[in-house]
Amino acid sequence: MRKLLLCVYIGLFSISIIYSQVTNDTDVDIDKKYMVFADYNSISTIIKTLLNNSIKFNNENSLITIKLINIPDYVQLTISDNGIGMPQKQVNELFDQETFISTPGTNQEKGSGLGLMLVSQFIKMNKGKIEVESKEGFETSFTVSIPEGQM
Repeated sequence: MRKLLLCVYIGLFSISIIYSQVTNDTDVDIDKKYMVFADYNSISTIIKTLLNNSIKFNNENSLITIKLINIPDYVQLTISDNGIGMPQKQVNELFDQETFISTPGTNQEKGSGLGLMLVSQFIKMNKGKIEVESKEGFETSFTVSIPEGQM
């Protein structure tokens, strides 16, 4: 595990996730309130999977919102879309290893159903938390909280 500064950059045609490894002698010119102590590869997979799912299940020309805030002891990333949403029963089973869910996207894109299982395991590995809010037919928000890192 290493300290990382998380920055999410949204460009016109791409989404980039930028990480900077920091050490005690690094001069950092970024607001340190978004620093986490986490595994680089797992955090990258978490963010990419959640963004990919938001795109996959969003309606054409709809909005995806990415919010990064600091709450006590955690950095919290929320990825929200105003896509097709999910019924509460499906939300309750998303991270259940006994239930295997694979739902086609809004353009009938196929999936393996493994992405959110992997996200859940990586969040646990980084001592984080995940919450899901969804309203069927309207919207879904995934909120990931990762413990704050200290310089």
